[in-house]
Amino acid sequence: MNERIQWLQHRGKRILLIDLSNMRDEEKLLQMLEEAEAEVLRQPKGEKILTIFNTPNALVTTKITERGKQISDNAKLNGIPNGPVAIISSSGFQKAVISALQVVRKDIHPADSIEAAKEWLVNQ
Repeated sequence: MNERIQWLQHRGKRILLIDLSNMRDEEKLLQMLEEAEAEVLRQPKGEKILTIFNTPNALVTTKITERGKQISDNAKLNGIPNGPVAIISSSGFQKAVISALQVVRKDIHPADSIEAAKEWLVNQ
């Protein structure tokens, strides 16, 4: 598994960290999301996955955002329900995208750090 995609343990819970920070190449980002999807789909059916997307200074495009939504949809189709997601961002644009996502999914939360994201996730 890619070193930017890893499982963390926090207060007895498993959390999938997807570190996209400082990635500015759309093709590499899409490849990373492909790898993240493969890891999600390896999980047991019925298991909600707690996820952190670490995205400071990462490129955000419509194609990348749509691919993220597609991963969520594919997981559901494969019997893996959406779990809560914490997103660490830096730019105003990234924060606007998170706000838009929160309209559709109430279990998405902006976080200021990986530690804050882990705490929020284990309390869901």
